[in-house]
Amino acid sequence: MRLPCTLVVVLALGIGAAWNPASGAVRLAWHAPRPGLTGYHVYRGKPGAADLVQLTKAPVRQTVYADATAETGVAYTYAVRSVSPRGIESGPTPPVTATATLVNEPVFAVEIDKEIRGTLHGGRTLAAKLHGSARPADGEIDLRQNGHVSFPHDERFDLGQPRSIECRVWFDEPGTMPVVLRCGLCVGQYSAQPGPPYQVCGRIAGVKLYHRAVQP
Repeated sequence: MRLPCTLVVVLALGIGAAWNPASGAVRLAWHAPRPGLTGYHVYRGKPGAADLVQLTKAPVRQTVYADATAETGVAYTYAVRSVSPRGIESGPTPPVTATATLVNEPVFAVEIDKEIRGTLHGGRTLAAKLHGSARPADGEIDLRQNGHVSFPHDERFDLGQPRSIECRVWFDEPGTMPVVLRCGLCVGQYSAQPGPPYQVCGRIAGVKLYHRAVQP
């Protein structure tokens, strides 16, 4: 049984209204043909290759996938197959060709003045949510009275591409195991189970997220 499934490649320049830089990786997105599927397998090969090699060891349940093993500047052909609850794969989507690029600029940066906000690569802003006693002060996130800052989830925070984080931290108290930054994105605390052991008691500034290695 063949199930229709449309595959769209989202690269650093985006397609249509999308803007999903995946520096050092190729980010794939497709539409689910129908509900009730086990997931999808992603296949890759060199352009013109007769057969594509399966990338996913197990079916992925999401309709997005980031190929972080793609070599930057090299073209690859991709296709996706849906998997039924019985383990039967559909026919492949029409193949698409994409190349991983390198985004040198930060893909996310925290700006602090009278308020705290995040700016994504491309200009879109994310409103910050302040927890506890967190507040902006003199261009810094003041966490000396505890608290933390969180931002709405965005695909740039996912772990499917290279990541480097740059920031400045001042600790007023050492803490047990302070979490400066957590994927999600949470600044100054571990967002899944916030508590005193993970609290940064001090100040944080200059938070920038890159999808590449940053030289010290």
